[in-house]
Amino acid sequence: MKRTSVVVTSGMFLFLGIAVVLSNCGGGGGGGGGGTPAAPVSEGSIASPVNLGTASATLTHSGSVASYDTSFYKFTTGPTGTYTISLTSTKSDLEWSLWSDPGFITVVLDCDTFSGAHDEICSVPLPAGTTYYLAVDEWDHVAGTYTLAISHLTSPPAPFIAAQVITWATTTPPTGFPIMVVDVCTDWNCGTPINDAIVTINSTTLSYSAGSQAYEASAMPALGVPVSLSVAIPGGWPVVAGTYTASGTQYTTVPSVTSPAASATWDHTAPNTVTWTAGSPTTASEYLVGIMDDVGDFYPTNVNNGPIPVSTTLTTYTLPASSITATGSYHVFVGLGTQGIVGGTGGISISPSAAAGSGLWIGTISSIVDITVN
Repeated sequence: MKRTSVVVTSGMFLFLGIAVVLSNCGGGGGGGGGGTPAAPVSEGSIASPVNLGTASATLTHSGSVASYDTSFYKFTTGPTGTYTISLTSTKSDLEWSLWSDPGFITVVLDCDTFSGAHDEICSVPLPAGTTYYLAVDEWDHVAGTYTLAISHLTSPPAPFIAAQVITWATTTPPTGFPIMVVDVCTDWNCGTPINDAIVTINSTTLSYSAGSQAYEASAMPALGVPVSLSVAIPGGWPVVAGTYTASGTQYTTVPSVTSPAASATWDHTAPNTVTWTAGSPTTASEYLVGIMDDVGDFYPTNVNNGPIPVSTTLTTYTLPASSITATGSYHVFVGLGTQGIVGGTGGISISPSAAAGSGLWIGTISSIVDITVN
């Protein structure tokens, strides 16, 4: 299914990189024979979408989509209210989009929170007795199955809250890098940010930025201190109002890059290795190896455009040959963070329960080592 390319990024997360990327989707179908099980095929078409019925409570459908293709559905709303649409038990990187017309011309909502085989769950307020059209796109060239569910919520959903707290080894972090960033939204897709919450981390009140659509502050917690998050959401939003909290502890020891040395030169055609001293503690944590150019792109390139997660059993990472394609100035650092901080999975739980995918992530980062790549 072909659409105009759009990029919507939520917040300024250095690691979580919560982003929705919509680009062109091609066609293709699957089949099998000769004793090989048939590959999953796409369902419906623009002209004839699969009719799922009326979502008075919950509609559930066992669906499938061919490699790099689209399945098409339609359904009719029950009562006016908030509807949650979910893709679960996915086998590859899927995205769903909701459309208001049978020609799939006017989009209501896109839900593509994660790359890879993750659940995609978003909520949207819809009027009663209206037919909507749903497209499920496959991006990984992997045909697969999934469970599609459409539920009418009889009570408001929980908000989506994703918080990141970073402490740098240097007293002055690099310009433009976040320290405290909190996304507060009506749903997992962060299509509607909640801009009047009261957000505090320890004694610091974060300010809402209309540009990043997130709450931000530059205060940096000391090593080893408790980190306490509080998000007070007022009434008037289509989510459960109240105060949501989470707590953890900042790391006590920052990893330190031992190789490469400052001003070192790498050959981009050869493998290059980063080594570091251990940080602590390492329970439920991962190292973060960042190799970044002057415009903020990370190498090796990855779906999160962020550091590479490395097991805390290791203190070395080798960059494959030719992973860096351009010569010039690069910057190397190593961090230690809550498990899942790269990509926004896991995290420290928020209470009362926030929407799926919510959490608090804590991290600490070494001084940056500047190098040259030839």
